[in-house]
Amino acid sequence: MNNHPLEIIIVEDDQNDYEITTRILKRRGMSGHVAWLKDGEEALHYFDQLRSTIGAEGKRHPRIVILDIKLLKVLGFEVLKKIKEDPLLQYIPVIIFSSSNQERDLVLASQLHANSYIVKPVEYDAYAQSIDEMVTYWMFTHKFI
Repeated sequence: MNNHPLEIIIVEDDQNDYEITTRILKRRGMSGHVAWLKDGEEALHYFDQLRSTIGAEGKRHPRIVILDIKLLKVLGFEVLKKIKEDPLLQYIPVIIFSSSNQERDLVLASQLHANSYIVKPVEYDAYAQSIDEMVTYWMFTHKFI
């Protein structure tokens, strides 16, 4: 998948967090193709559609999913579970990016096979650094199978 086009899926119901994240990605030259899914229900629908296009059309999956867990309509954990239980989607790296630092959330994310769990920093510079390091690792350092 080395020639895969840059594709980042952001599942985030907070418009401010989404805008800050995309601003950081753009400034770092990593904006490429970014899709925004505004709630858990929209994410489930997107991944259902993606599954059918991967199977029928041979479309490749996104490079990474940045997933908040405290989403409207359907929790991020349900989205994570759907991705990781599906044989066609399970290889998509899913990074939990949440304000929650609760141990039960960290444990559940691990049990559901999240690839990483990052607590959203409150301070802008730390937030920007987290996004930069996350995307740099998963897009450029991590080797895809």
